[in-house]
Amino acid sequence: MTLPIRTGDWTLDQAHTTVGFTVRHLGISRVRGRFTGVEATVHVGPDLPSTTVRVEVELATVNTDNPDRDAHLRSSDFFSIESHPMMVFESGSIEEHGQDRYRIDGHLHLNGRVKPLALDVDFLGTATFPGDGSVHAGFTATGSLSRKAFGVDFNVPLAAGGFVIADQVNIEIDVQLLPAVAQAA
Repeated sequence: MTLPIRTGDWTLDQAHTTVGFTVRHLGISRVRGRFTGVEATVHVGPDLPSTTVRVEVELATVNTDNPDRDAHLRSSDFFSIESHPMMVFESGSIEEHGQDRYRIDGHLHLNGRVKPLALDVDFLGTATFPGDGSVHAGFTATGSLSRKAFGVDFNVPLAAGGFVIADQVNIEIDVQLLPAVAQAA
């Protein structure tokens, strides 16, 4: 089995890709954020075991629509961008999990640590972009991680118990890929 797109190298359509996250705040709401500095390469092989994904995220590009919070996220309390400016995900295996559904098991490099990360992926189809005739492929991916597992353990306790910021961070990714040759053209 392989992905339902042509074999070869694919890259991000930057204008139509979002790498986002949510985290519970005060236990009563979610804060949303995204990263704008994202690069990815997907090599689609003749089968799933030979297909690979690599994503690089520039942590300084975090945006939660709150400049003070974003500056705090860049600090040593969270991302420590001075010493660890990038977050990198590398796939290890990709398995089919139903029609147009996949699971990518890989490793996330964050804050000087490497931990396993699983992403559930839905293939949304392909379409030809009318502006230049290039073929685009759409995917969504979701997963979650523990902040503490990556040494991101800044916390403020709540009087009623728990912490201001939850440990679990939910990952939400919307991707459009296009053949790497088309991107270079």
